[in-house]
Amino acid sequence: MEFGSIKYVTSGLSLVAFLAAVVLAIYRAHLGRETNTIKTVYEVSRDSAAREKLIGLILERFAIDTQGMSSRHKMELATKQIVERRRRLGILCLFASFAFVCGLVVSALVVLR
Repeated sequence: MEFGSIKYVTSGLSLVAFLAAVVLAIYRAHLGRETNTIKTVYEVSRDSAAREKLIGLILERFAIDTQGMSSRHKMELATKQIVERRRRLGILCLFASFAFVCGLVVSALVVLR
């Protein structure tokens, strides 16, 4: 992650936007690491008990009953959930950006009148 953009932070509002972007980048990197961990453990480990334990730990955060599923199916399910969480985060950020722009327009109209 590059911090070369920090030189463009000139006001409190741009500082808040910059910090929000940094938090978002860190969270997305965390989700990417989870996905890579699941894929790596599944591909590298021949011990199915170790694979199921790791995938189970990740899946437990989502409160899904995975009894009776194969370890491959659990891995695919965990990966899909992480991708969906990333997609929801993107939609949330898009909505927050839209709300920010609307607030900016309203503020500009109030200041200009």
